[in-house]
Amino acid sequence: MSSDEEATTNDGSTDLTDQLALMSHVFDPSADRNAWKQDKVCSVCYQSFSMMGNGKKHYCKFCFRGVCGNCSMHKGLQPERNAALRICDNCYHRGIEDQVKSNFERELEREKQETLEVEENIKLEKKNNNKELLEIKLLKDKIEKCKQELTRKETELANQAASLKDDMKNMESDSDALYENLEIIKNEIRTKESKIAALREELQGVKKQCEVDRKRVMDLKNAIDEQEKENLKVQESLNLLEDKEKRAEENNLNVIKAEKDVKLKIQKTKEQLEEARKDNENLRKRLLPLRQERDRRVSELEELENKVQETREEEKRTTDQVKYLKEKSEAQKQEIIRLQAKVNKNNEAQELVDGHSSETSSVEPEARGRCKCIIQ
Repeated sequence: MSSDEEATTNDGSTDLTDQLALMSHVFDPSADRNAWKQDKVCSVCYQSFSMMGNGKKHYCKFCFRGVCGNCSMHKGLQPERNAALRICDNCYHRGIEDQVKSNFERELEREKQETLEVEENIKLEKKNNNKELLEIKLLKDKIEKCKQELTRKETELANQAASLKDDMKNMESDSDALYENLEIIKNEIRTKESKIAALREELQGVKKQCEVDRKRVMDLKNAIDEQEKENLKVQESLNLLEDKEKRAEENNLNVIKAEKDVKLKIQKTKEQLEEARKDNENLRKRLLPLRQERDRRVSELEELENKVQETREEEKRTTDQVKYLKEKSEAQKQEIIRLQAKVNKNNEAQELVDGHSSETSSVEPEARGRCKCIIQ
């Protein structure tokens, strides 16, 4: 039977790999291995066997029944021997039918699975479309709220910008007034400084005059002291003379004349001393108003210096206030720039929101059409 095991198809072009894969499940392991020996005719075409040609007796290696060459021209994978062996047309057709049936069942199952998946996808798509419609509605509400909020913010920003501009104008007018006041204060300071300089020069002259008066007073005091010393000496001389007069009552006329001269001299000295005292008193009287004038001018000078100091402090405060107003003006300018940038940004956001709303409105009919197509 080796020739049977090596039989081939007539055309020789059948793919043995596919045939082997198809026929492996047709094999019946419980079949009688010697059943073909009892067969007198072909189990497929029921023709009697011949000794030669295609009518020669063979047997199928799957059902083990006798077959002729014409009815066993195919091969299949025999699992028991694990080789490509002769198979009758009945087993071959049954294998093909089983394979077609199996393929059909698998294809049918696959189609059912795909149908279920399509239905699930349709349901999911419907659900997603409903969700998208709800999200679109929510987006429209949000867009409307954003538009209202942007309109409100734009109004607030415009009001703030107008208020800031008014504040800037008021600050500029205040700054101009402060500059004018500052110029007036500077002019007053210059005038007061010139007056202070003149008063200082006058005070310097008064000080010099006082110094001269002090020197004169000192000289007068020294003269008075010397005169008093001389008066003491004269008094001592008088005492001596009086003692001499007591001792010499009988002196001559020369002594009397000398006494008269001494008395005259004493009288003159007393008069000179009185005049010196009067001069001293006059000098003291003249010195008192000079001292009072000096004290008054010193107090005026101190008051002027205090006023100058206050004026300088006021100027400093005014300068600081002007500087603060300038800084505030600059800060408000920066705030206006920032608010303007914010308004521009809000306008851009408004444009983006409008663009998004238009895109959303265009997307909605497309989504509905897509849903409709899928459902159909």
